[in-house]
Amino acid sequence: MKTLFLTLISAALLGGNGDVADKARELEKHYPVQPNQRIEITGFNGSDITFRSWEKNEVSIKLSVRIESSDEEFEQRYIEEISIEESQSSAGLSIAFREPRSSSRNGGWFFGLFRSSYVRKEIIGEIFVPQSNPLTTDMKYGTLSLENMKGTLNLLGGNNDLVLKNCTALEDVRNDYGKTVVENSGGDLKLNSKSGKVTVEEFNGPVWIDADYSTVKVMKVKKEATINSKSATITISDIGGDLTVDADYSTVTVENVAGFFKVKNQSGKIRVKQIDGLFVDAMYTSVDAAEISGKGGKEITVRGQSGSLKLENAVGNLRIENPYSKIELKNIKGSVDLSTKSSRVTADGIQGDWNSNTEYSSLMIRDLTAQSIRMTNKSNPIDLQLKNTPSTIDIKNEYGSVSVNMPPGFSGDVMLEATYGNVDTNLPVRSKSLGGGAYATGKVGSGSGSITIETKSAGIKLIQR
Repeated sequence: MKTLFLTLISAALLGGNGDVADKARELEKHYPVQPNQRIEITGFNGSDITFRSWEKNEVSIKLSVRIESSDEEFEQRYIEEISIEESQSSAGLSIAFREPRSSSRNGGWFFGLFRSSYVRKEIIGEIFVPQSNPLTTDMKYGTLSLENMKGTLNLLGGNNDLVLKNCTALEDVRNDYGKTVVENSGGDLKLNSKSGKVTVEEFNGPVWIDADYSTVKVMKVKKEATINSKSATITISDIGGDLTVDADYSTVTVENVAGFFKVKNQSGKIRVKQIDGLFVDAMYTSVDAAEISGKGGKEITVRGQSGSLKLENAVGNLRIENPYSKIELKNIKGSVDLSTKSSRVTADGIQGDWNSNTEYSSLMIRDLTAQSIRMTNKSNPIDLQLKNTPSTIDIKNEYGSVSVNMPPGFSGDVMLEATYGNVDTNLPVRSKSLGGGAYATGKVGSGSGSITIETKSAGIKLIQR
């Protein structure tokens, strides 16, 4: 019995690799159409099919189909049954490529274990469509090159090498795992891609892109743009309207946005310059923003944590909520409202009122021009250099020193109190040491200004230069 079983196995293995058959067939179709007819083309898939546009009012299809299979019966049936089917009316033309499904031969589970079988298909050809007609196709694994298309375009395939030039009515474009290039076109673009490459340049209309794990470049869009992605590299420039980007784990580079820029990111990088306004929601992200014009009059908002922020040459009131971060501000024309914790804050050339609520943070402020300054902090120094004489200074810093340097001219009430520390001031007020602490109080001139500085276990220095 054992000898018979081994003999059957040997016979199955030796007989499993027979000669492979080879069949081929040519298919050619031509369909005249009117310019207003919608065209739908489905079922055409193949890396050697090219899809192009032309000026003729005709759809032309030429295919060369070849199949190699270990199953001669299926091979013959496939060649006989493949077809191009059409359905036409005054409203449109539908064209579909039909092919039979493979079927396994009988023989039971035992012989199925040893059968060596495969099917390899090759479809080569060209499809031409008229430039004036609306078009929908689900072609995959091919090359689509469409130029000067005037009708609406809906391209619903994937894995394509797709180039669209001078197409004026783009709508829905899907191309996962492919390369998509859109140049000098227009419409209302909704583009979906995954693990691909997307380039949109010179587009007349709004752009919406969803492209995870992709490289995305968007340039010269006349209206608003929206980009959704993750784990991507995104480069955007010259947007004529508002810009919205939601892209975690991504590097986002933006330049020259006429409208408001809103960005959400986590564990990524954001680089932006030459925009009208800015809203950032970015955890664990480095943010570098410059040249914010503020023409729209909207507040600049940055929310984040455990990242870094560098903001310079901006116009607009600024609100920052960004604990555990390094924060650098330079040349800001607008008020600052800052909340952070365990951070390092440096600012230079701020022209606007300052309000900060910080903990365990160091603050070094240079050339601040403000009428009102309000600061609370813990356990790190505050170093403040003023370019003007404000009307109100209110600083409380537990366990951290305070140093204020300002020009002459203050007039109003002064109260400086260090519970355990020294007080040093050249203002004409009464100073006194008390136990381990010190205070200085009094009124300077007849004005209504107010300076209040309080510390614990740290010194106070207020100098009028």
